[in-house]
Amino acid sequence: MKNLYLAERYELVEMIGSGGGGEVYAVYDKYLKKKLALKIISPGASASPDDNAFFNEYFLIMKLASNNLVKVYDYGFNEGNFPFYTMELLERGNIESEINSADIDQILRTCYKLAASLSFLHFFNLIHNDLKPENIKTVDRDGEIDVKLLDLGLSINFNPENPDRRLAGTVEYMAPELFESRQPDKKSDLYSLGVIFYKLITGRVPFTGDDPLMIISDKLEKPIPPVDRESSGYPEEFIDLALRLLAKDPDERPDSVFETACEIGKITEQDPLIIDPAELIESLIGIRLAARFEKNDLADGEDKLFVFKDEIVLKKFFDLLRARLQGDYYNVLSETAAGSVSSHLYVSPKAVKKAAINVHRLKPGDNYRAGASEADVVAYHLLLKPEFGICRIPDSAEAIEIDIMADLEKWFDEELLNQEIMDKLKAISSYNISGLISALQDLQDEGIIKFKGDRWDVDSVKFVSWPLPQDLQKKAVESLGRLPRKLYDAAAGLAPMRYGFDRIFVLKYLGDSVDDPEALLHEMADAAIFKRKGENYYFKNEMLRVGLVNTHSPENLKRLHLKAASILEHNGISVGHEERALSLAHNYTCAPKLEDSVKWTLKASDWLISNEKFRVALKMIASSLELAESLADRTDTFNHQARLLAARGDIENRLGHGGKSLKSFARIIRMRKRLPEQEIVARAYKYAGDVYKAARDYNKGLRALQKALEIYERLGNRVELSHTYNNIGNIYWVGSKIDLALENYRKALKIQVDLNLLKERASTLNNIGSCYIYKNQLDKTIDYYKQSIEIKKQINDRPELARTYNNLGAVYQELGDIPQALVYLYDSLKINREIDSKREMLFNLDNIGNCEISLGHFQKVEALASEGLAIARELEALPTQALFLRHLGLIHTETGNLQRADLFLHQAREIVDHISDHLLEFEIYRNFMRLYLNLNAAEQYWIAYEKAARIANSGVDSKLTLGLLLLKIEGLIHISGDYEPAGILIKEAEKMLADVKSDNLACQLLMNQVARAIETGKRPDVEMEYASMLTAKPLNQTMKPQFLYLQGRLAISDGLYDRGRDLLSEASNLAETQNRRNLLWKIKYCQGKIERTLLNYEEAYVNFKKAVTILKSIAETIKRKDYLQAFLKHPMAVLLKKEIMELAERMGQK
Repeated sequence: MKNLYLAERYELVEMIGSGGGGEVYAVYDKYLKKKLALKIISPGASASPDDNAFFNEYFLIMKLASNNLVKVYDYGFNEGNFPFYTMELLERGNIESEINSADIDQILRTCYKLAASLSFLHFFNLIHNDLKPENIKTVDRDGEIDVKLLDLGLSINFNPENPDRRLAGTVEYMAPELFESRQPDKKSDLYSLGVIFYKLITGRVPFTGDDPLMIISDKLEKPIPPVDRESSGYPEEFIDLALRLLAKDPDERPDSVFETACEIGKITEQDPLIIDPAELIESLIGIRLAARFEKNDLADGEDKLFVFKDEIVLKKFFDLLRARLQGDYYNVLSETAAGSVSSHLYVSPKAVKKAAINVHRLKPGDNYRAGASEADVVAYHLLLKPEFGICRIPDSAEAIEIDIMADLEKWFDEELLNQEIMDKLKAISSYNISGLISALQDLQDEGIIKFKGDRWDVDSVKFVSWPLPQDLQKKAVESLGRLPRKLYDAAAGLAPMRYGFDRIFVLKYLGDSVDDPEALLHEMADAAIFKRKGENYYFKNEMLRVGLVNTHSPENLKRLHLKAASILEHNGISVGHEERALSLAHNYTCAPKLEDSVKWTLKASDWLISNEKFRVALKMIASSLELAESLADRTDTFNHQARLLAARGDIENRLGHGGKSLKSFARIIRMRKRLPEQEIVARAYKYAGDVYKAARDYNKGLRALQKALEIYERLGNRVELSHTYNNIGNIYWVGSKIDLALENYRKALKIQVDLNLLKERASTLNNIGSCYIYKNQLDKTIDYYKQSIEIKKQINDRPELARTYNNLGAVYQELGDIPQALVYLYDSLKINREIDSKREMLFNLDNIGNCEISLGHFQKVEALASEGLAIARELEALPTQALFLRHLGLIHTETGNLQRADLFLHQAREIVDHISDHLLEFEIYRNFMRLYLNLNAAEQYWIAYEKAARIANSGVDSKLTLGLLLLKIEGLIHISGDYEPAGILIKEAEKMLADVKSDNLACQLLMNQVARAIETGKRPDVEMEYASMLTAKPLNQTMKPQFLYLQGRLAISDGLYDRGRDLLSEASNLAETQNRRNLLWKIKYCQGKIERTLLNYEEAYVNFKKAVTILKSIAETIKRKDYLQAFLKHPMAVLLKKEIMELAERMGQK
């Protein structure tokens, strides 16, 4: 233990081991009075470069909280200035020792625990990066063997955006891809786990030897040595799992360590893998606090005062502060829980600094004053505020609070979350973090939440009915009981006010029971009972509010709600005061006053819908509807139920829940004979018609709308008649019965002109214009759209104006006038941004993206699609998410990021599988075909074609069907080499094009004809001047470099090398501008071919080398082995390799 010099505190027991520049000793800590392990950098090692890494390892373990990580204690420096830290001493051996001391069932249970331990690290995106038996210790826990991971010195935080490709670890346990400059990730940890399992099974690692380079070579080239399954004694399933973990291709390994643990759990019949929520949340707090230490130098050597509201946060902060100070040569004097001061003393060659950490737990009424500190000691004071109660804290104090709700949302499967679940989690966490941990543990024990490796799954039905923990409510109320009685009584009286209250309300509400309500309000805010947002006050602690509500008798609660509602309604309330509308709806529902409850619920839900808070609106409607249903004996209740059901059905329809929406409208229709207000029945039929239209059940939709029409005619409601005619026209329009659609739109327009309904008239003009798109009379479409625009400008209907600008832009796009289209589309987007109409922005971004794609502006399209995807996810708009994912897939296909393209398209397809949008599904499979064409993946290409063809056969637009046929021809030419069938289909496509009339599709057909001619050595039957004119149009700019490339190849085959050189040069410039790497490498290859034919070897070599560089950059993006192999077998890629090698040999190049 040379140069250790720590006898003042540590008594040497023995040396445990050494390696990796460090030594580990067993020592007795005289202060803690227990045996520990002490790890110190070896005196022979270079201290300065490893100093930070050594401290970071200690600090990482300190900020995490897991029973499966070795526990660390103190950090310091010895007299030789070598850093050390102490940790718990683990008496048992490492995992390998279990081979001789346990049966196979016990070994498998230990492997399960190991996978669970690694799952904890992976949950926080941490990669161990040096997983091997020596770093896995076994311990006894409650009579069972458990494991602890240690030596996190090489661990990294996985970040694909900022990859860390440092090569580190133990070569026998390292994944093969790490030797090819891949970033360590979770899959590389899985490989190390596989080596450990393989060694447990066979007694050896798969590859070993004295020469590390030979081990690396074997890992990359040789198969895993076979396992003697019979003699091993291990279950077949475990052996298969170990071999899958050792797959050379990371994609062939299990998806996650959680999946690995679950597989072992099935073999050993273990309970489902769970991770203690306390460990996750305490670790999250440690990570968040550590980030604050790094961002703001909290331990900067000056006296500091910090304030906390949670004990858990204070304790973790205390540990991290002490660790940070110890790492900076401080002797730390800290006040223990018992109040005594401990001295952690280390000897250092540098000037020793001293710091004191003092913890103060304040009580209500305390007035904190910092005492004088010693001259040479930096004082850090940590203040824990009382749960409720007034205490005076200096303004200089820095509040340390951790908001973990955003992280909690990410931990749950977002598709299973709803507003009620998030409200409950917020209510629990508003009490304190300890209560949140306790609640999550209860939820996990009851099976309401289940750990799934990187998230929790939620049983939504059980969670919604799960009551807020009574013990937490009770504790919150008891804490408040320490305050003066007047504060407690006032808080209890205001507890029913779920949606907050302002100063005027409190003056009226408490005015008859207290002397000075305004002063009382300020006292309650000072006591941390309320928080203020704008003019309103809210309970700071939702758990407290709920607990106080439960202290009232049902009758008293009704009285308080009625009193609150009366004050609110007669205090200048109007529809514009949204939060008061929410509060009125809540109070009248709880009072209960049915008519007022329904009135204010519908007003509040209108505001919530306009702000796209659909789930909150549904919850509020459900409460009022429950009240209406409970009063079924009253004669007016059916009307109230119907109004609420109509509102609920409308919201469900907006959320895309057609089935739920129809159930609400069906209930209204069933009670129609008992409804005095037949308007509600008509509205239900009308809304049901819209739902059937969205579900493409047009006959049911028309029948429902016809029923609505009959009722409105009987009632003489001509305004609603015009709306219903419009809705009927919409169904005929989407069903492609354009003449019938026009007939109904004109009926609607006549009524609107008679009644001077300008807004409705503008909308109908828009619909009529859309009909003429189908009739291919786009001049009439433009005329009707412009009439609609003028009216919308006149009445300043900006949302509808934006919608019509968007539609008009789409028409100009169809005409091929892309510049004019973009003028209207960007005008529409500008308005929608200004009015924050996110749903309409989605249409803008889609249409603009399509226009920019045709111009080849892929970088711009990627930005638009990414913005659209973010908005669609925020709005939970699944079809639109798939649409923008498809855009991103197309862009990355064209720019050569083929693996990302595959990822985006698969995500799009997964969404479409859940929403049954056949047209979008068809387009996605066409995009897959384009991707697989670029990958040269024949099998996947034809599978995607078959899936698209099945959808096309069920009936899609003739343009889309022709587009699919042209893609099939392209596949026959470029993938299969079946030129004769391609020629037959070209003739078929020519006939279809005569009816479709599309310049874009004409361009694609021409390119197929030229490509087939090049491959067969025949002259193409194409008017090249006409083809050049087509590709010059703005709509076809994406195809222009492809066509120039084909023209260049055609010129080469005719021996016109100068012309070929010019055409390929122009194609190259355009492809570079559009970042079309998939096309560019082929162009460079052809340019090299020309120069080689002309014996210009230097220029040929330069072009070939550029082609290889581009090809390699594309290949590096392809992670799937089968894709990569197919891509590199592209006929032109094979020729390129042969040509450049021959040319290099001729020129004496490598």
